Amino acid sequence: MHSWIRSLSKVEKINLGRYGLSPIVTLRGVVIDWNFLWACIRLWDPEAHVFRFGAMMEEMCPLFEEFCAIIGCDPNAPLVRHEVKIGYVRSFESLFQFSRSQAMAMIVGDQKAVLLPLIDEFSGVCSDDPDRMRLRMRALVFCLLAGFLFNKDPGFGDLRLCPMVRQMEDMGCIGGIVLAETIRSLDRAALGFEDWTVSPIILQVFLLFLYYRYIFFFFWAVSL
Repeated sequence: MHSWIRSLSKVEKINLGRYGLSPIVTLRGVVIDWNFLWACIRLWDPEAHVFRFGAMMEEMCPLFEEFCAIIGCDPNAPLVRHEVKIGYVRSFESLFQFSRSQAMAMIVGDQKAVLLPLIDEFSGVCSDDPDRMRLRMRALVFCLLAGFLFNKDPGFGDLRLCPMVRQMEDMGCIGGIVLAETIRSLDRAALGFEDWTVSPIILQVFLLFLYYRYIFFFFWAVSL
């Protein structure tokens, strides 16, 4: 996946903007500071869904527009939504134009796709085939969603992401889903669970944003 990201052409990097994922390529290289992360998580109130900072327990909560800015998607675009349905294997086949045998060779348990063969299938596609390049971009977006943004099970991609890729292709905004999964992950982390459904890097970047926002307002209030 790292070599695939490094091999992206300028046009492909621009096209990632269509999906609202351009900054994700850079964020993947962020080093996680687990001490900072856990220190901030202890300040999260899983009942009120807010952080409580300082002696006065000032409340701060994630904002939709802030998440959109971090990820790079348009907060005014139609929201990408989960589609509850059956037949995700067919969605997987259709998304990448696989035959049933090709798709089933990459799927385990009828619900997850193994990312490595998908990466092998599309990472070396040549730019002189526009149809394959379109499928390559879809595969990259699916891998970024599954292997980084929603990394509950690294190395595998939930087939329920397939309809989401289609919506993102139509300029749908993924900020709402990322925000919901971030709040859910913060709740679970504060309660002692470690099976988060969103990338720890996303949590860290957002927590740094909130931390510096708190520091700014603190010094602004002191100066009044």
